[in-house]
Amino acid sequence: MATRAEFAAFVVEQLGGEKQGVACRKMFGEYGLHEFGKFFALICNDTLYLKPTPAGEALLQKRGACRFAPPYPGASLYLQMEDLDDAAFLRELTQATLNALPEPKPKPKRKRKSSHSDETR
Repeated sequence: MATRAEFAAFVVEQLGGEKQGVACRKMFGEYGLHEFGKFFALICNDTLYLKPTPAGEALLQKRGACRFAPPYPGASLYLQMEDLDDAAFLRELTQATLNALPEPKPKPKRKRKSSHSDETR
């Protein structure tokens, strides 16, 4: 079952939306979440999965809600989120996760192709 677009929009809204820099990109019928270019979560089968970090794990353990599961068959274990109603907690958890993750590597600059007219000179 693929994730419904309405569910993905709800998750983004709970995380603060575009004003917080949260972007949701469709990936293979599911969704990837990024904040200012840093990938931090997946939405698969209408379930939110956060990249596991010690900080995120600690926050979830305090609530007694720490559960690991793969977002899709063959995937690494992620932190599976079951309660998405507390937007303030989700935002705190997301920030703790983002702070623990390394900065994304800059994409290499593409070489500019020379035009046909450059080749004939």
